[in-house]
Amino acid sequence: MCRSGIWAKAPRVPRVHDFRHAFAVAALRRWYEEERDVQSELPKLAMYMGHVSIASTTYYLRFMPAVVTLASERFASDCGDLIDDGGAA
Repeated sequence: MCRSGIWAKAPRVPRVHDFRHAFAVAALRRWYEEERDVQSELPKLAMYMGHVSIASTTYYLRFMPAVVTLASERFASDCGDLIDDGGAA
């Protein structure tokens, strides 16, 4: 592990939880980038991570700016025409 540089100048050593979080976030980002149905993929992620339900998996999927940006772009693309522009003419 020392040769990997993971511990170089780190305030603490990585925990298993950190690797699980990174894995879950990477999966979510990849699904958005591949334009997959993220909601249908979440149960698969929960099962892969050994969780009984998606609720346990969401703990690993806290607010992440990069994922929020991808989700917002998808929403705007799919549903942007449904949003009222506030009456601007």
